[in-house]
Amino acid sequence: PNPPSDVPRFKQRPPVVLDQEMAGNVLRVLKTEIDEADAERYVGMDGIGYVLRHGDKCATAWSPEPGTRAHKIVGLVHVLNQLSTEKAEKGEALQRNVVQLISELDVDRREVRN
Repeated sequence: PNPPSDVPRFKQRPPVVLDQEMAGNVLRVLKTEIDEADAERYVGMDGIGYVLRHGDKCATAWSPEPGTRAHKIVGLVHVLNQLSTEKAEKGEALQRNVVQLISELDVDRREVRN
């Protein structure tokens, strides 16, 4: 009933609901990027490493440079995390960020194929 004071407490917020099209696009982009990851694995002693998984596939990014696809993918995951923890009034701006990042990743993918 009364947890010790050193136990972390989390604020519960109502879930942010993504419309079906946006949710489908998020899954499509992340699945594609993870399934088609082809960079050499890099592990360093400094920076931040990210591991993304989908099914039995895995992709990693190590301190991605701004402007790269890896940076945009990590940014998308961060925005999704913010959507799950922020107050509803910030949700609209964060959803616009999701749409923007998905659009940029789609454009990047089309440029890579050409």
